[in-house]
Amino acid sequence: MLRSPSGEQYSSQPNLTESGFNITKRKRKQTDDYADLRNDLTEMFKTWSEQQDAKHKELIETILESKKQNEEIKNILQEKNKEIAELKSQQETLIINHTSALNRIDTLEKELEEFKRSQRLNIVEISNLPKLKHDDFNQIIKKLHTAIKVPYDNNLIKKTHKAKFGQNKLIVEYKDVEVKRKVLKAVKDYNKNTIDKLNSETLGLETEKMPIYVSESLTNTARRLYFSARQLVKNGMYHFCWISEGKILMREKQGAPAIHIQTSFQLEQLKAKSSQA
Repeated sequence: MLRSPSGEQYSSQPNLTESGFNITKRKRKQTDDYADLRNDLTEMFKTWSEQQDAKHKELIETILESKKQNEEIKNILQEKNKEIAELKSQQETLIINHTSALNRIDTLEKELEEFKRSQRLNIVEISNLPKLKHDDFNQIIKKLHTAIKVPYDNNLIKKTHKAKFGQNKLIVEYKDVEVKRKVLKAVKDYNKNTIDKLNSETLGLETEKMPIYVSESLTNTARRLYFSARQLVKNGMYHFCWISEGKILMREKQGAPAIHIQTSFQLEQLKAKSSQA
């Protein structure tokens, strides 16, 4: 039979007092840990919440500031749109006034051109003459009338003078426009029916033989228009171009109506129309 060592006593019963203390101590520790965790979480949430509140406040302020700026921009745009509308209205008014002014200028230019043309209805120009002396004027006119078979009388002539520019042109102003018309028609018939057209020998001028031209007196504007109109004929766009009573006339083809050319713009329109055809 085994015996316990002397002086030592053993028991199968647990030490409840010590165990209970440990459990209580462990529970208290766990409770403290939970409290600390809860406090930490609470503090973290509080901090996060404060941060979110600050960001939210900042966002609200940013939105409000943006809204304020948008309102300011909207007001500026409204003012600019108003200014643009006013400028557009002013521009339209200026365009209308400008167009009206151009039309008025065009009308005045046509009226002035018509007045100048009417002042030249009785005038013919004898061109490509040698150097002229005043004493030669009447003799040249008389020889011209003789060659083209139109009766001549000094009383038919109102005045004669050399052209201001160039020494080879004689300006003859008749008293009666009908005499001027007879002279131009007779010159045209002479050149048409005579092999040797009107020239310096025909008029008995002591110079080398050269052609002499008799034509209507044109204004500077009509002269430029006539040159441009003849270019259209040379280019084959129109078939006929002639002068009648100082007017520039064109005809697209035989039998077509005559067109009175008054402006360069009109010629450009005719050119464009012919190019599209």
